[in-house]
Amino acid sequence: TMVSSKARGTQVVREKLEEIDIWASARHIPESLKQQVKTYYLEVWAPHFGAHLDDAGHFKELPVALRAELVLSLAGEALQNSHMLSSLDDDLMEFLATLGVPHPVIAGHDLFREGQPSDSFWVLQEGEMAVLRGIKQIGVITGPAVLGQAAIFAGMLTDCENRMHTIRA
Repeated sequence: TMVSSKARGTQVVREKLEEIDIWASARHIPESLKQQVKTYYLEVWAPHFGAHLDDAGHFKELPVALRAELVLSLAGEALQNSHMLSSLDDDLMEFLATLGVPHPVIAGHDLFREGQPSDSFWVLQEGEMAVLRGIKQIGVITGPAVLGQAAIFAGMLTDCENRMHTIRA
């Protein structure tokens, strides 16, 4: 099974690189820029691609109670350390955990952008996220941490309806 899974992952990467070649030729993209795009797919996108499929696939198959335990195991520290969420009782914290879904973010990609609707929040398990206002970086958030938790109040407070920052991996 593992060999078959790796072979599928390799095939997906190979197809992506072939698509890049066709796209770059059709758009007359300079060879050096095309190589930068291909390097991105090989060094940044490809290593995360397989993990993304496995995490989401396994996670969706689990019963809700086990999923909640898993989320609390992985993200409980960040939830407990959040000023906004730390005072929740165990039942409510467990309910929030049942709603959790893994969402890997590839380096350089945005988790959400300034001005977008606030419809969910995330727990950063590990790594760093840049906080941007416009195009200027104004901070860095290091995991474990809760991101975008103002979305909880989006339906009640107009100031929380849209994102105030861009969060970039």
